[in-house]
Amino acid sequence: MQTYYRPTPVQIAQLHNPLMTNTAPQQDTVYLIGSDNTKHAILKEHAMESSTLKSILDGDFGDSNDSIELPSMRGEVIDKIVEYLDFKYKKLHPDAEENDNADDMDEDGFANFHIPTELSLDVLLAADYLDI
Repeated sequence: MQTYYRPTPVQIAQLHNPLMTNTAPQQDTVYLIGSDNTKHAILKEHAMESSTLKSILDGDFGDSNDSIELPSMRGEVIDKIVEYLDFKYKKLHPDAEENDNADDMDEDGFANFHIPTELSLDVLLAADYLDI
């Protein structure tokens, strides 16, 4: 009888999401679910940089505290929101252990944060809604 290795869902998620592969103690991860039903992982600390997400996570707005549905946002817009919330957390908390990514900065010390033109309006509306 041959035995096959079958990874757990957490191990699969860690392969596909670098946010979940850290050697630090297990941190809370929140999933943002867009209109295309894809899950976008973000650390809870980083999600708390948005006052809207913070209200949802702290309040009784959902059945589960580990996922938030954002039906008016496409997945590619949520990707940019997650990228920005990670950037904002790192800027506001420079002493955090995970802030060792100096590769993302240009020569003036600003992050290389590119938003494609076709996403600009959607990202602006999402940022307004999330209050970031």
